[in-house]
Amino acid sequence: MHPDLEAVQQEISDARHRGLDMIDSLTAEQINWRFAPGSWSIAECIEHMSVTNELYVAATQHALDSAPASRVSDGPVRYRWVESFLLRQLEPPVKLRFKAPSAFQPASDLRPEMLRQKWEASHNGIAQLIRRADAVAFVKVKVQSPGSRFLKLHVGMVFHVIAAHDRRHLWQSDQLKAKPGFPEAIRGAASQL
Repeated sequence: MHPDLEAVQQEISDARHRGLDMIDSLTAEQINWRFAPGSWSIAECIEHMSVTNELYVAATQHALDSAPASRVSDGPVRYRWVESFLLRQLEPPVKLRFKAPSAFQPASDLRPEMLRQKWEASHNGIAQLIRRADAVAFVKVKVQSPGSRFLKLHVGMVFHVIAAHDRRHLWQSDQLKAKPGFPEAIRGAASQL
């Protein structure tokens, strides 16, 4: 596998596991808790990531359908400065906030088991696309952003953006758990009596 894709595949896998650990360790009350009106809960952060990932998977599949069949050499990949700038802005700790496009808005009051299913499905779709991208000239193919008609990213950068976006909102979720008023865990308390 191309080293750029291999590295981002590991980042996506790490985010997938962090998200699953978070979902599995929280009660429904904790995962749906909001710090303030209008702020997102952990469930909404996870739902937002899953929805965003699903939309990017569909757009990337479409772009790969027309990709040149020749594989990229194993040399370093260079992305456009605007793509690298966007990537830096997504990384935690969050310095610059963005309003999520309407297509990426999460549903509310979500059950942990449904979040888990969507989270896993979206990350499995990304993993399949990374393997598929390795067989084509992925540095020559651009993906139309499902959130903005003005933004096109190279396929490899799409994967980096997804990984950074996951890290951003997992970091945001960790920050929520540290806020005053976050509900105490009661899961397993009855079995310890």
